[in-house]
Amino acid sequence: MHALDTVARSAHCIDLDEIAAGTNLWQLRLGIDSDGKHLVVRDGATARVLIDLRTLSTARARSVGATHSPPPLLLGAGGAALVALAAGVIAVRRRRGQASASGCDAPNSVDHPGDQ
Repeated sequence: MHALDTVARSAHCIDLDEIAAGTNLWQLRLGIDSDGKHLVVRDGATARVLIDLRTLSTARARSVGATHSPPPLLLGAGGAALVALAAGVIAVRRRRGQASASGCDAPNSVDHPGDQ
């Protein structure tokens, strides 16, 4: 793996010796762990390698301390919920806009006999 430092204009080669021979490299994914100190190399939902972002040293991910990403189904459900919430907010705002335009909720629209 190559890490490019665009500020210092340097490149670092990081050997991933912890990745087993025969691993389908196209299935590996990268992410940042919860404390933001490590780059995590994953094979599916399983963390395989941790790369220290300060020192660029690597270590085999331990199952106890390794973080994992949520299952895709959970991510999809969360995304669908956000879309539904956004659609609901848009619908409510449109209804309020139509009601205001028709004068239905104007506070001074009540006529009282004799007020002139």
